[in-house]
Amino acid sequence: IGILTTRLDNRFLIAAGFALFAACSFWWGKLTLDISQWSLLWPIVLSGFGSGMVFVPLSTVTMGTLLQRQIGNASGLYNLLRNVGGSVGISIVNTIIARHAQLHRNEISHSLAATNPILHNRLDSFAHVITTTNAEGPIRATLGAWKLVEQTLDTQARTWSYLDDFRYMALVCFGCVPLVFLLSRARRR
Repeated sequence: IGILTTRLDNRFLIAAGFALFAACSFWWGKLTLDISQWSLLWPIVLSGFGSGMVFVPLSTVTMGTLLQRQIGNASGLYNLLRNVGGSVGISIVNTIIARHAQLHRNEISHSLAATNPILHNRLDSFAHVITTTNAEGPIRATLGAWKLVEQTLDTQARTWSYLDDFRYMALVCFGCVPLVFLLSRARRR
C-alpha cells in the first residue's frame, strides 16, 4: 500500500478499501452457526487488506494538502479524532448487538409455545439424554432440558444480532465509497 500511495490517487485506494470492507461484512452477514474456523479465513484476510487500503492512504490524504509546519498539529488532531471515532463506533456496534439480541430473542421465543409439538419432542429428547447421562430424576431432567432450550434461544438471538450488525457495517462502508471522492487530492512530495 505504501508503494501504491505514491503511484495512484489515494482516494481510489480508500474507496477500494471501503468496498472490500463492505464485501467482507456482507460475507460475514451470511454466516451461520454451522461454520468452521476456515470459513472465516478469507473474509479476515481480505478485510486486513481493506484496512491497509483505507488507513494508510487516509493519513496521506489528510496531511497531503498541509504545509510542513502544520503537519505536527494536524497529525495529533487526526489521531485524536480517529481514536474518538473508533470508540464511538465500537459503542454503537455494541449497542446494536445488545438491542438486536433482545429483539431477536423476543421474536424467536414466540415459536416456543406450549402447543408446539416440535418443542415438546426436543424437550423430551433433551430430558432423555440428561436422564441417561447424568442419572438425574425426571424433574431435574426437565429443568435441564428447558435450560438447554434457553441456551439455544440465546445463541440464535446473538447470532442474528451479529449478522444484523455486519450488514449495517456493510451498508455504512458502501456509503463511504462515494464520500471519499469529496476529499481533496493530496499533493505528491
